Amino acid sequence: MIKIEGGQGIALWADVRDPNAVSNMIAELNGQWGDIQVLVNNAGGSIFPTDFARTEWSEVQAHLDTQILGAFNCIQAVVPGMLAKGKGQIINISSIFAQSLPPPKLTGYVVAKYGMLGLTRSLAVEYGPKGITVNAILPGVTNTDLNKHLSERQRLVFAAQSPLRRIAEPEDVAEVVTFLTGTQGRFITGAFLPVSGGYGL
Repeated sequence: MIKIEGGQGIALWADVRDPNAVSNMIAELNGQWGDIQVLVNNAGGSIFPTDFARTEWSEVQAHLDTQILGAFNCIQAVVPGMLAKGKGQIINISSIFAQSLPPPKLTGYVVAKYGMLGLTRSLAVEYGPKGITVNAILPGVTNTDLNKHLSERQRLVFAAQSPLRRIAEPEDVAEVVTFLTGTQGRFITGAFLPVSGGYGL
């Protein structure tokens, strides 16, 4: 899609839980295009609703490792280049469920998404004076494979709970990322931006 629209892009794979794999990926990108100036942390795993009493800590840890550790590794890999240029944008994809009523039985997922907010605020304070903005986007239920476990009835319920009466499309979130990384977003940092159609009001 990027190339169809006239841009340049490549696809690389790395396990974000592995700092060496992330470092190698970033080094390859930097070698082709120079230091990365925009990072979007959007790694996630599958969601399997489970009663808390039957939830194993390993399931919670899996969410923390993918989302918090993954973001941690990616940020550490790109920050040196951002500091060298005195600018950069980091965007962490959290969830509206970290700021409003979450669905039951998603303990690991919700805990990890809350953690993304703490990471965002902490780094916004630390790196703001160095020209780096750090923000979080909080999507509502979005029409992606992550939510393939939802029945059609559940999708309709989430849509009915939004003033806009629909769930999000990937483009709704992508356009907010574009806004934050453009000149319009240059004075925004440490913010949690809900992209939920009003869910949770």
